[in-house]
Amino acid sequence: MELKERVNKNNQYYDAFYENVKSRTESRDYSYLFQRFTHNLAVDGVILDIGCGTGEHMKYFDSVGYQTLGIEPSEKSRQYCIEQGLHVIDGTFETLKDSLAANQYKINGIWCAASLLHVPVNEFEDTIQTMHSILEENGKLFFTLRLGEGSKWDKYDNENADAERFIQLYEERFLEDVLAKVGFRTSLKIIEDSYWGRPTKWISMILEKK
Repeated sequence: MELKERVNKNNQYYDAFYENVKSRTESRDYSYLFQRFTHNLAVDGVILDIGCGTGEHMKYFDSVGYQTLGIEPSEKSRQYCIEQGLHVIDGTFETLKDSLAANQYKINGIWCAASLLHVPVNEFEDTIQTMHSILEENGKLFFTLRLGEGSKWDKYDNENADAERFIQLYEERFLEDVLAKVGFRTSLKIIEDSYWGRPTKWISMILEKK
């Protein structure tokens, strides 16, 4: 599937269910991951939240003294963020450098909570390389992904047959190999069962740029 079609379908999903996704985001306790991510993270730059959704995590980073920038392709999610006073621009992982080109940001951290899973496996290494290249030295990357093999189109609890999003499943060894190859050092790795009851496992990783 072409990039434009994949992004458009994902946007239709998130435009339809952004309030539901917001509730799910709020229901998960990220406090430990927040603390580990911000530990020794410089405050003289920006935390970039890619696929920031309705900005719940940006609000936390703002509250503890960080400057944040969100990138979000869903118009309704993005508009919600703007109404909350958050700095959010349009874009995707695939357009990351173009989205940032208009401004010179010092990016100390990149936060990707359940968003990198929309990147097809054949584009993963290039995407990780791009994020590595825009991070400051010793900068940090966080992501959560679903573990498994293959990809699928995911519906929100079958509420709307016309709204679905692309989900890529990733194998742990593949992730570790790509991250080491690109130049990241693993600071934290957690594997856990789905917190809303679906039969799947998630991997969360905090990485440091070597």
